[in-house]
Amino acid sequence: MILFLAAQLADAATFSPAREANGLVIILGDAALAAKLCLIVLVLATAYALGQGRYRWVRGWLLGIGTVVGCVGFLSNIA
Repeated sequence: MILFLAAQLADAATFSPAREANGLVIILGDAALAAKLCLIVLVLATAYALGQGRYRWVRGWLLGIGTVVGCVGFLSNIA
């Protein structure tokens, strides 16, 4: 969870609606950052819930893919 959170927060910290190519992010403007933070919390809550039940194997994949996505987002934001 720590790697996921670090990657996603790095992506959020370097996020700028002015440099986005995604039309939805452009429409949302500054609210897109709030939406991103809500999604981070939602994924963490889902991963926690999955870790408590029978589908705990999904948790690793969810956090792993989220970490990669966060790293790619961070790298694209600083480039």
